Amino acid sequence: MSSKSVKSKPWIFFQSFRHWQFSYLSGDVAAGLSLAAISIPEQMATAHLAGMPVMTGIFAFIAAALGFAIFGANRYLSTGADSTIAPIFASSLVLFALPESHAYIQYAALLAILVGAILVIAYWCRLGWLAYLLSYPVTIGFMAGISCHIIIAQLPLIFDIHVTTSENLPKLWQIISHLNELNPVTTAIGLCVFGLIAFTSWRKSHMPSALIGLAVSIFLTWYCHLPQYGVSTLTAIHATLPSIDLLSLPWHEIPKLLPLAFLIAIVCVMQTAAISRSTQESTSSLDKDFAGIGLGCMFSGAIGCFPINSSPPRTMIVKAGGGRSQLSALVAAAVLLVVALFGGQVLQYVPHAALAGVLVYIGFSIFKYKEIKRIYQQSRDEFFLCIATFVMILLFRIEIGVLIGIILSLLNVIYSIARPHYYELKRVRGTDNWAQLSPSPASDLERLDKVGVFHFSGPLNFTNADYFCNKIEGLIVERPQISLMVIECSKIINLDLTAADRLRKLVGDLHRQEVDIAFVNFNAYRAKKMAQSTELFKILKHVTVFGTVHQAIDTLMPDAKPF
Repeated sequence: MSSKSVKSKPWIFFQSFRHWQFSYLSGDVAAGLSLAAISIPEQMATAHLAGMPVMTGIFAFIAAALGFAIFGANRYLSTGADSTIAPIFASSLVLFALPESHAYIQYAALLAILVGAILVIAYWCRLGWLAYLLSYPVTIGFMAGISCHIIIAQLPLIFDIHVTTSENLPKLWQIISHLNELNPVTTAIGLCVFGLIAFTSWRKSHMPSALIGLAVSIFLTWYCHLPQYGVSTLTAIHATLPSIDLLSLPWHEIPKLLPLAFLIAIVCVMQTAAISRSTQESTSSLDKDFAGIGLGCMFSGAIGCFPINSSPPRTMIVKAGGGRSQLSALVAAAVLLVVALFGGQVLQYVPHAALAGVLVYIGFSIFKYKEIKRIYQQSRDEFFLCIATFVMILLFRIEIGVLIGIILSLLNVIYSIARPHYYELKRVRGTDNWAQLSPSPASDLERLDKVGVFHFSGPLNFTNADYFCNKIEGLIVERPQISLMVIECSKIINLDLTAADRLRKLVGDLHRQEVDIAFVNFNAYRAKKMAQSTELFKILKHVTVFGTVHQAIDTLMPDAKPF
């Protein structure tokens, strides 16, 4: 076997380590330590958000890092407990069992295995293209809605106010109306931790502020005996590896959990694809990244944890910190394992308000206000789509809001296909060029007296064939002097049977009105093949598909004059 064939053999496992060099070691270790510093408080806080014991967040990170290192391809991507999907499955699993109960942990573990299996199947079936079915504005609206869920859910813990509802707006009203009952010590802890993280982030400091805030709150809780002032803390944490009997999982509940598992898998696909684009990693390995997330989910479920996902902010930490492979994640996992096994007794002094402060910052960090503003400035229609998704997630349970957002995104795609942009082309005066708008202020556009030129920006199919033909017929009614209708087809990349039949009828109707029709730039293979198989071109008065608008007019209507 030649050396060239050996080099071209694809890696199946540990793909992020291809071309790894020993000189990358220092960068990977440094990035791993930075990742561990931010992950310790974040993973604990996210586990708390998910309704799980806080230490399961650390073990979920370890399982996720190992699974993605084996199967994933992205060099920088960081996986683990994720604040995007945690409130989604937490709001559903609470219908099956009480948070942090043994039954709840079993349901969460089974859900993680199901999500992992779906993502691995997505890899086997090469379904990476599914990541692009959801529009960017819907994704931004989805993240904004999740952000508000996270923030509102943590406010009762920061202010130490008891609420009696799980719905966002009623919960927010209860908090506001009972602010006079807040615990000042608890509130100070939560707001100080949040303020410290926000300030260092604003200053673009690489200081592990979340870890420092957590450490200070632990010391104050121990030294000042803060529980006697009403400050609630985590219960005693036993430094043992999680364990679960896989045979005892509620396998009979799989039909009830499958819709939720598919929903979480879709979110994982969306987020992973977005991270791959932001890190400029090759999207050709995106399917492998899904498999890495899936294997991490299954590992997490197998040890009694919960579904994991990729993380945009942690991924940016790895890339900015000099990481060059998934060794960074494995270094961070090793640090977290040491903390989990030997730091459990210290972590029991963590105030709930401190974790809530971390989560509130995470919530604000995923609310992309600048992106929402940019969408508003550039596309009002997509802005309303973004806001609609945000409102649906805010008003309803998260999984229902996400499903509505997905439906809205797909409906938007269908609408854009069914009603694509169209316009009449006009000639740039003194040239052979045809355009919708004048290319320069010094030039202007003109029509020809007997000619109409129509451009349609989309595939022709059963959803828009009548729309297309009606617009052409309307142009002829508006300008009855037209004797030649030229259709510019450069953007008609596909043609189905329904549209081809409708075009044949249109050609026949125009001929009866003594209007000739010409196709220009009808070059897309699939569209041209359908036109030929349905003999669309044979019913034209000519058999040529012209290359330019000028060529068609010069051949069929050379005496056309400007007006």
